[in-house]
Amino acid sequence: MVKSASSKTTSSLTINPYESPSDKAKRLPQPPQSPTKSPRDIKPLLQVTNVFCPNGVAFGWFWGRSYDVKEQLKALANKNGENIYIGGVEFKSFINLTVKWIKECQAGNLLWVMRIDEVDASTDWSFPLSAHKAYANKVVRAIVAQKLKTLAEIEITPDLTLTESHMEELNNMFGEVTGVGNNVRDALLEEFIAEADDDLEQLI
Repeated sequence: MVKSASSKTTSSLTINPYESPSDKAKRLPQPPQSPTKSPRDIKPLLQVTNVFCPNGVAFGWFWGRSYDVKEQLKALANKNGENIYIGGVEFKSFINLTVKWIKECQAGNLLWVMRIDEVDASTDWSFPLSAHKAYANKVVRAIVAQKLKTLAEIEITPDLTLTESHMEELNNMFGEVTGVGNNVRDALLEEFIAEADDDLEQLI
């Protein structure tokens, strides 16, 4: 679970959509794993955290212990303009979402981090910051709909506000990302220079 001195103190929300007779959320701490259990018998707990920049603007999301859903997270950052379907739930494609595996950083370990690039940019293809938390909830619903037996529970952890040091480190780990404006220009250029119909193309 991600911990930070700057995180909010609200309680976490843990749900078990797979083995519980009830789909109701549980606000109870995780029981300790029995030492007699084999590691193969222990199912992973997916942790989801809404992450904010020091100035309160949405940074993205931390997906902890999320190896079994890595392909779904990577699909959400494909930037190819095509809608994505996970568990029958449809998602729009945004050009400013980037996913990266972070093994260790100041803000946490073993994380798939989804960052909203160029948060100050606004285009028809960029992620709407007002939907920051709603997006994480939608992803969780899609994962639950898949009924992945490899997951035991999903935990929505308290929101995390990064420190300046945390944010600088994470941005350095992501490396240089092409700006939204460049992506938009590239998309418009590609559309502008698209092939003509076959009859015209054969003339040239």
